Amino acid sequence: MLKQAYSIYKEFNLTDALAQVLIELRELGPDLIDSMLTHEFTAELPREELLQFAQEMVSGEYTHVLSRIAIHYLPSIRESKQRLDEGIQKYPLAFMFP
Repeated sequence: MLKQAYSIYKEFNLTDALAQVLIELRELGPDLIDSMLTHEFTAELPREELLQFAQEMVSGEYTHVLSRIAIHYLPSIRESKQRLDEGIQKYPLAFMFP
């Protein structure tokens, strides 16, 4: 997103504004990193269940394996559209730039 904003400033020859934005971003950088939260958690997975899941995912012909992995891990078109719509509602400015 910063690259897009940078390109727009350059495209419209707003070099002074661009320089000011870059200065402000550099000043904010350390504070932003310090304000980030970290979350850690642990969970125990029974070894047998994990092995059974892995075996089920990778058993059979490779085309079936790839299909299972894609179905299990890739979001559906409906979910993707819903996430996109939510992003547009929450962050409309981000979606105004190509």
